[in-house]
Amino acid sequence: MKSIKISVIIPVYNVEKYIKQCLDSIINQTLEDIEIICIDDGSTDNSLNMLKKYATKDDRIIVIENDHKGAGVARNSGLKIAKGDYISFIDSDDWIEINTYEKLYNVAVSKDVDIVFFKMLNYDEKKDEFYNTDYYDFKCIKQFFTGLTYDFRDFKNQLFNIAVSPCNKIYKRDFLENINSKFSEGLIHEDNPFFYHNVLNAKKILLCDEYLYFRRRRKDSVMSSLDDNHFDIIPITNEIINVFKNNNLFEEFKNDLFNRKIFLIKDFAYEIDEEYQKQFFEKIVNDFNEISRDSNQRLNYLFNLNQRNLLFYLNTLQSKSFQEFKMLNDISDLKFNNNDLKKEVISLKKEIKDINERNKVLKEDNANVNKRNKAINKRNKAINEKNKAINERNKVLKDKIELMEHSNSWKITKPIRAIKNFFKN
Repeated sequence: MKSIKISVIIPVYNVEKYIKQCLDSIINQTLEDIEIICIDDGSTDNSLNMLKKYATKDDRIIVIENDHKGAGVARNSGLKIAKGDYISFIDSDDWIEINTYEKLYNVAVSKDVDIVFFKMLNYDEKKDEFYNTDYYDFKCIKQFFTGLTYDFRDFKNQLFNIAVSPCNKIYKRDFLENINSKFSEGLIHEDNPFFYHNVLNAKKILLCDEYLYFRRRRKDSVMSSLDDNHFDIIPITNEIINVFKNNNLFEEFKNDLFNRKIFLIKDFAYEIDEEYQKQFFEKIVNDFNEISRDSNQRLNYLFNLNQRNLLFYLNTLQSKSFQEFKMLNDISDLKFNNNDLKKEVISLKKEIKDINERNKVLKEDNANVNKRNKAINKRNKAINEKNKAINERNKVLKDKIELMEHSNSWKITKPIRAIKNFFKN
């Protein structure tokens, strides 16, 4: 029996409309030595039956039935039984290029890497069109598309800007097992701690500059519905901080970690559906109060947060109601936006001043050029006049020669000139 080169782990939940495209893109891969682990996460539609039908036709497909516990539990179920040299994760409404695994496996084995990053192309289901983004293009670390291997220190300044999805990466299975890498369970955004734990421990990371994965954007997905599921961002940000603590990197990255935590929470506080905003505020208050009760933690946040995040943190702590929280942060945002506008105006004025100075220099240069052109034209005119005078003198000389050659004296002296030329030669 051939060894399994890649284990493909697919959490499945109510995707009867999309699972066929997903599975067809996998079972028809040019690399055939794969296993396909499908974990049904308690689907209530026809997804499980479709998985079982596929499994009867392709013995590489393994179907696991779970209660509805989320993608983290489903992926961990797949990791427990995976036997491939490398691990790939696919969301059940997405699909991949037909030669994805052949390309990724060959490059991973040739360089003996722990993780390979590759690009995702987004598909807007409503508009029926593809589009790319800087985030899933790894634009922030584009200089590392070299075919060489790196570790996180090579791009540590961009670490918190890298796409955390497990789907645009493949992982060496031994590597994941050695560092005991698992997904957070019972939470969404579970891929964040998983990503940071893996990247901080990887000795060899390689970036593949190709679009091999197609990510479907649809209205009814978990990530597009900003409901109370997204309260999980609070415990997830705390788990991310713990990942750095467990890897003895907290002190080095604490500034980034604290600012990232507040930024993510603030972002969801503004974007979450209105009916959940008050509940989310209460959860934020509980989390921030827990931080402030620990004097070391409180000082860490006060000294490491940038001005915007610090104001959000302090406004939250002093707010007695959601309305006050919203009002204080709206005022802070207005002040920051006003300051940003002032900076933009100052920058624009400076730019205009620079342009005017450049125009002045250009004007002076043009004046000098015109002056030089005028002098050149004057010289050209004098040369033309001299050439005209020379041409006129040449014409006079030519006329004289012709007149002389047709004269009687020239004809009479012709024999004498011939004799002279004979003796001269």
